[in-house]
Amino acid sequence: MQQRYFLWPLLLIQESDKKTLPLAMLAYRGEYFVSFSMLFTAVMVASLPMVIMYLMMQRSFIAGLTAGAVKG
Repeated sequence: MQQRYFLWPLLLIQESDKKTLPLAMLAYRGEYFVSFSMLFTAVMVASLPMVIMYLMMQRSFIAGLTAGAVKG
C-alpha cells in the first residue's frame, strides 16, 4: 500500500545507487517482517544533517522568524 506514494521514483529510477532516501528506507520493509531497528536507524541518520544545519544556523533562523513580527 505504501508503494503507491513512491510510484514515480519506482518507475523512473532503475539503478539502486540513485534511489531516493524514502525508497532506500522502504527496502527495510519485507512482506511479512519489518526491520524496525534498521528502519529507525536510517530515519535518524537521514534527519541528522537537518538537525546539525538547524543548530548551526539557529540564530539566523530565529532572527528571520522574528523579523516580521513588528508590533504596532
